Amino acid sequence: MAVVYAIVRPWIGLRLVAIGIWAALLIWLLNSAVVLPAIGEGFAGSRHLELAGMAMFATFHTAFFVLLALWDQMLRSAMNWPGRSF
Repeated sequence: MAVVYAIVRPWIGLRLVAIGIWAALLIWLLNSAVVLPAIGEGFAGSRHLELAGMAMFATFHTAFFVLLALWDQMLRSAMNWPGRSF
């Protein structure tokens, strides 16, 4: 998932937190609509998860990508690499 973020980040003209949210949405949709149904779990794991479980999965997914975006910015600032700000 972090590799997808690293590939997508340079092409999205948004602030880093927004990039993290968009990356989370993209990967969550891909996972929910393609991967989980392909392995028999239904959309977003609905075969075994209730709505609360699916919501938690999406929330943790989003938190991962937002924290990844913030961590990326901290590393870029510490190393003086070019990149967008918050």
